[in-house]
Amino acid sequence: MELEGNLDSSRDGLERLNRWRKSATELKKKKQR
Repeated sequence: MELEGNLDSSRDGLERLNRWRKSATELKKKKQR
């Protein structure tokens, strides 16, 4: 049961990380212009 909870939290963390990476890459593109 505890493992499932950990998987959910890690999944949320991955989604947040992906969103942060996306915004970071977009910012870099804007700076290059």
